Amino acid sequence: MTEAMNVWMRRTAWSLLAAAVPAFGAGPVSLRPVWTVGAERRYDLATEYIQSSPDAEGKAAERRVSQSARLLLHVDEVDASGGATVRLSFETLHTELVVPDGDAGGVVDWPAASATPPANPPLTEPAADAEPSALERLCGALAGCTLVVAVAPDGTVTTVTGLLPLAKALQQAGGDGPALQAIGFFSPVRLKANLATLWSVEADRRAREPGATWRTTEHLALGPAYAADATTVWTLSGVEGSLARIAATTTLTPTPSAREADPAAPRLSLGDQHVTITAEWDTAGGVLTSRIDERAVTWTATVDLGPGATTPSVSTESKASSKVRITLVK
Repeated sequence: MTEAMNVWMRRTAWSLLAAAVPAFGAGPVSLRPVWTVGAERRYDLATEYIQSSPDAEGKAAERRVSQSARLLLHVDEVDASGGATVRLSFETLHTELVVPDGDAGGVVDWPAASATPPANPPLTEPAADAEPSALERLCGALAGCTLVVAVAPDGTVTTVTGLLPLAKALQQAGGDGPALQAIGFFSPVRLKANLATLWSVEADRRAREPGATWRTTEHLALGPAYAADATTVWTLSGVEGSLARIAATTTLTPTPSAREADPAAPRLSLGDQHVTITAEWDTAGGVLTSRIDERAVTWTATVDLGPGATTPSVSTESKASSKVRITLVK
């Protein structure tokens, strides 16, 4: 074997070795958001939420919400502590709701001009003065909102305002109902936590080296008297140039609620769960470039039937899964 061949083989071996080993030799990087007044960024949001539970006849009934949206984020203010005020508006919004009772579902596109004509259009057009459905009213109100979001230095969200059009539409719709589920990612109950996924991957505001791990915990209310702690273990899996790759897994643990449970209310227990996060962060720009959250959880609700019952208790199992994809528009 010639010396030139030996040199080539050694170089090839080192190249293969370097490609197989994570880039843990890089120095610490910041995973904090960087703000500039007047800066604008656009994100594409795609979500799917599926819930399956038995109907009155014991058959599996599935409820599904799919959303896609183009979001425009404008930085209005930056404070001395490293937080910011961000204005969020919709450029497009598409929502599909599928429920066991098909009459309550539907598809909404906003703005309407962006809707794709159906492959099989109806033989008769709806009356011009037809009342919009609850789904159309709520999704239209949501798309018309301009949210003002106060973001803390660690990327968490402290306040969200600008939801008045949606609040009015909810009031007119009578509050809770199938159409409310179509709000999906923008549900008022989870809105602050969901929006924080645009900016928060490292709550301690510390520079992290590749291979580093850290934990965060969120307390979740599951009902009037049930709660759970969601503990997420994050890992900075690698850094290539200014692109940091982050992976995380979340574990849900039921915890006692501060409220006393109604003896007649179902008792909840947690079954199988699979919750993962993958994200990419531009360390030079201080901005999220992509994130995917995937969740699949099984819950069992048990009701005690009391003394004298032929069966001491009855249980039903429900499954909930979701996938949320956020992508920075180049």
